[in-house]
Amino acid sequence: MKVRIGFVTNSSSTNFIVGVKDNLTKELVLKALGIDDTSPLGPLANDIAQFIVAEAKPFPIEETLADYDYETFEDLPNNPYWESVKKVLRRGWMLLRGDASLNEGELAETIVSNLSLVYEDDELFLETGRM
Repeated sequence: MKVRIGFVTNSSSTNFIVGVKDNLTKELVLKALGIDDTSPLGPLANDIAQFIVAEAKPFPIEETLADYDYETFEDLPNNPYWESVKKVLRRGWMLLRGDASLNEGELAETIVSNLSLVYEDDELFLETGRM
């Protein structure tokens, strides 16, 4: 398992990438956040996890490849965003993405829009912030 946490600056919105082996669940996201239900932050972590699960939508990789005239996902650029996408696709997992806005959302969305998190284990890949 790998985890990196930080905060994004000078941004009013961000997107996030999710790769999941099976189905994206609130429990998987809570595990990534590393906050136990008994913690005083438990209710907020629950809201963040619910937001991520609700906002994560299938990533239209075929459309993206066609738009940029790439034959396979391996042809995508070598930058941190696309490297994360490639990592998920190489595993054969479901690829999802979502958006979070600092200006429009509730507290959970605001936190996601400012959070820089990279988490990966044998069921979930979650990256927010640096995209």
